[in-house]
Amino acid sequence: MKIRKFFLIFFTIIVGVLTYNTSASAANNNPEIPFTMEAIHPSDQINKSTSYIDALYKPGQTQQLQVKVKNSSSATQHFIVSINDATTSNGLAIDYTQSKQKLIGSPKISELIDGNANQAITMPGKSSKVVTFDLSMPKDDFKGIMMGGISVYKDDRYYQQNSNSNKGVSINNKFVYSTAVLLRNQSGNVLPDLKMVDAKQAPANYSPAIVTTLKNDQRNFISGVKTNSTIKDSDGKKVAENSTSLGQIAPISQFDLSTPLKETLSPGDYTLDGNASASDGQKWNWHKTIHVTQQNFDNTQKNIVTNKKPFPWAMVIIIALIAIILILIGLLIYLLLKRRNKDEEDK
Repeated sequence: MKIRKFFLIFFTIIVGVLTYNTSASAANNNPEIPFTMEAIHPSDQINKSTSYIDALYKPGQTQQLQVKVKNSSSATQHFIVSINDATTSNGLAIDYTQSKQKLIGSPKISELIDGNANQAITMPGKSSKVVTFDLSMPKDDFKGIMMGGISVYKDDRYYQQNSNSNKGVSINNKFVYSTAVLLRNQSGNVLPDLKMVDAKQAPANYSPAIVTTLKNDQRNFISGVKTNSTIKDSDGKKVAENSTSLGQIAPISQFDLSTPLKETLSPGDYTLDGNASASDGQKWNWHKTIHVTQQNFDNTQKNIVTNKKPFPWAMVIIIALIAIILILIGLLIYLLLKRRNKDEEDK
């Protein structure tokens, strides 16, 4: 009986360890987000039913943009509240953080801020704070929208030390709350436009792709964007196609749209045909002949990662644990049968 108890305890410990690791992993994927932010509408807000700032100011007017940050946790928290230009990410989303993407015109919100565009704040638990940004509108009229955003996120300077002190590999999620800021000095909107700047073969996310550079050179955003891109070789054979949906494009912004390739295109001539549509019915088309040189092929091939399947260590560990458990169960059965046979012989 002692042998049976030993193996039952051992088996329970193994199952418990596996269950704990699974539960801990699931819990780490759902961390608490201890803050929120809401926009405070200025007196010149166009539509007070919106959750973002959309204000009509006169040329040269000075104004304050304000948001209320709330620390919903019981502990003191440190945050950065920043105001940035709205840009378009290569995933066709409007980005309100400090992006490396290009804006292709002025004026822009980052040029209008008087003072610090990145404010560090410390907040006690269960408290709220109003953060203010001063700005001066351009002296000259402009048509359309200047678009930016105010974002709040944890100040890494206060949390990096704790994360570095933990041994082993850790993944730190960064949560950002953002609200849009739209500034105008004329009623009405301009129509956005979408134009191709260039297209070429290049690495994208360490894989070969046809990268199409597009721009919206007008002061209005585009919503509900759907795109389709088709690549054909010199014989008219389709070699790649890609579609996207639910995209957003910021005003006066430039970005890249990638069409993934199964493999790097060999030197030769290829054609790109692309199109896009918006939720308001606007449509755009572009066409380009792409000449792939030997140098382009070599550079692309050099900067991609071959799609090799990673070794399935997790599966190997699971199979090994199952094998150990089965061996222990078999050994337990063998010992019990041996004990039983001995008892019978003794009788």
